[in-house]
Amino acid sequence: MKKIAVFLSALVLLHVKNKAQNLVAPFTNQNLLELNPSFAGSNGFLRNQAGVSVYNPNSYYYQVNTYNNTEAYLKQLHAGLAITYSYNHISYPNTNDNVISLIYAQHLSLLNKKLKIVPSLQFTYGRRHLDNTGYFFYEGDGFVSQWGYPRNQQIYYTKNYFDLSAGLLINYKNFFIGSSYAHINSPDVGFYGTDKQPGRFRLHGSYNIKLNEKNRLQFFMLVNSENGFGYAQGSINALLFKHLIVGGGYLSNDVAFANLGYRNNFISSSIGFNKVTSRLAGYSLPAWTFNLAWHLRNKELRKEITNFETW
Repeated sequence: MKKIAVFLSALVLLHVKNKAQNLVAPFTNQNLLELNPSFAGSNGFLRNQAGVSVYNPNSYYYQVNTYNNTEAYLKQLHAGLAITYSYNHISYPNTNDNVISLIYAQHLSLLNKKLKIVPSLQFTYGRRHLDNTGYFFYEGDGFVSQWGYPRNQQIYYTKNYFDLSAGLLINYKNFFIGSSYAHINSPDVGFYGTDKQPGRFRLHGSYNIKLNEKNRLQFFMLVNSENGFGYAQGSINALLFKHLIVGGGYLSNDVAFANLGYRNNFISSSIGFNKVTSRLAGYSLPAWTFNLAWHLRNKELRKEITNFETW
C-alpha cells in the first residue's frame, strides 16, 4: 500500500492547469507506440494495435484520426522493430495528414533480466494535403475563397516532411517509467510559409498490481509538454475475471474519460469516451475511440496474465 500511496501522491503533485497543444487520446494501453516508441517489441513476439478516434462527432468541425501499428521482437538482436501508420482528417479546413514511421528499440537487460532499459529512435515521413476549394464566402460582386482566390480557381496545397523522435523506457518488475521527445528536428509543416513543428516532451509512469490469477490493476500517470503548453493525466485500469477491462481517468485540462474492453490470449478490443467537464475548456473536444488489437506471444507466456504494457 505504501507504493500505491507514493504513486498517487506523485499524480497530485504533477497536476497542472494548462491547455494542451494537440487533441488528446488518453487510452494509452491500446496505442503504446504513440505514447513512447520504446514500447516496440515489449510483448516479446508479435503485436498489432489499431484504432479510430472521432473528435466532436456531432459538429460540422469534426476530426477523425486512425492508426495501425505493427511490431515484432527480434530475439537475435534483442530489439523491437515497428512500422506505424496514421491518418488524420480535419473537416474544416479540409486537411488530411498521412504519416508513416519506422521504429527501432534496443532492449537491454540487467539484474538477471529483472531490469530492462530500452532506448529507441523513430523515423517518420509525413504528407499533408489541404483542399480549400469548397470554402467560399460572398464578397461584393461574387464568391471568393476564404484566402481571396476566385471561385473557379482550385486551391490545393501539399507538404512533405521528415521527422525524428526518440524514446527511453525503464522497466523493473511491475514498474514502468519512460520519456519520449518528438519532432527533434522541428520539421516544417506549413502550407503558406515556414511553420516549424515544436518539440513535444512526455514523461510517463505506471505500476501494475497482480491481485490474483484473474485480476490485475494498473495505475498510470503522464505529463505532456509542447510549445509552452502542457497537461497531466492520471488513470486507473483494471483487468477483471481475466477478460474484462474497465478504466477511467482525468486530464488536468478538464477532460474526464472512461473505457470498457475485452481481451483474451490473442485479441483485445475497447471503446472509450472523452468528456469535457468544464465550460471554460472549449479547446478540448469530446471524442469516441474504438480500438482493436491482436497479440501473438510465446506459448509459455500465454499461460498467465501479464502487465498491460507487455500484453
